Order: sequence, then structure tokens, then C-alpha cells
Amino acid sequence: MWNRHWHEGILGIVASRMVEKYYRPVVLIAVKDEICKGSARSIPGVDLYERLKACGTALEKFGGHTMAAGLSLAAENLELFRNRFDDVVSQSLTPQDLIPELAIDRELEFQEISDRLIDEIESLAPFGTANPEPVFMSTNVTVASSKIVGSNHRRMVLTQTRNSNAKKINAIHFNVNSERPQKDSFDKIAYKIRWNRWRGTQTAQLVIEDVQ
Repeated sequence: MWNRHWHEGILGIVASRMVEKYYRPVVLIAVKDEICKGSARSIPGVDLYERLKACGTALEKFGGHTMAAGLSLAAENLELFRNRFDDVVSQSLTPQDLIPELAIDRELEFQEISDRLIDEIESLAPFGTANPEPVFMSTNVTVASSKIVGSNHRRMVLTQTRNSNAKKINAIHFNVNSERPQKDSFDKIAYKIRWNRWRGTQTAQLVIEDVQ
């Protein structure tokens, strides 16, 4: 997609959000009078750099890696590039490629989540494509309390029902559909563990990636 009124500085952020929503490779382009600049994001299984390389004759230049790239092209080549990119991506995709997958590093009990663990995870930063942030899973989770913050983020206190000690831990689930009834329990949750720092204090918080 492209538009003359888009600012090129935010294209990468928006492209990443669109990949999360639609689970498709995305290229967004800020249109200029002559040379347009764009940002691209991909999904596992679609090597973005190789796909852009196959569209090279429609581009002025491009660079990046498997999952993210930047590019520039002449305004007169926008349609040409879109058609070629669509062709080269479609030819290599299978229906299975378009089913989102979430890699879990380890299953945890809430009792195993400690200050030391969070510090050790934090020491592995910065996270990115070559160094992904660890994702954990827990089962039999109950929502002890929750509320919607902002317009569509759900802040919760969670416990595991099978544990007699019932350790409680804070969690945040971004971009939920706040108009739908919210679940009060989950068979499984996938999450990242981070410090929530606020006004000089820090508390453990799960950042929910997905629920089942």
C-alpha cells in the first residue's frame, strides 16, 4: 500500500502492526514526487530480502534481512512493483504458511517466576530478529481480577488454579476486543516476562502474547 500523506518515519511500526493483524507480508510506501521510500515486514517462511531481490528491476535500491527491509523506488514504478511483489510472494506461499505460529521456549509454573529470572531475561537484551525475546507458557490460569485500561488493553491479576499456594501475578493483554465478554479463565497462556517500572518501583508483569 502507498499514500502521498504518510510519513516515512512511522512506516515500519505500522507495517509490523499490520503483519500482526493480517499475518501477511506487508510493504508500506510514502509517495514522493520522484523517489518514494518504503518499509517492509514479513512473516516466518517468507524471506523478505530474497523476494525484494526478485523485484529488483522495479526498485531503485533496497536492503534489510529476512523479516524486515527498507526500499526506494520511482513513483512511476509503484504498480509494477506491487504486481511483481504479489507474484513472487504468492508463488512461494502455501496455505500452511499463513497459519500463525507462536514458538514457546518453556512451560512455567507461576511459582517459578522470580525476580532473578526476570533480571536474567533482561540481561539478554536487546531483543530482535536474531535474538528473540523468550516466550513462556502456563496452563490452568484463572483471572482473579481485571479491568480495561486505555481503550482496548486488559490489565489482569492471574493465578494458577491447580496450585495450592495460588501465587498471583500481574499481566497485561494489549489490543483485546473490549466489546466482547472477557474470559475469566484460560487453558493456556503464552507470554513474555518483564519488569513493569512505574514511579521508581518495579513489579513483575506478564505481557500476554496469546490465550487459549
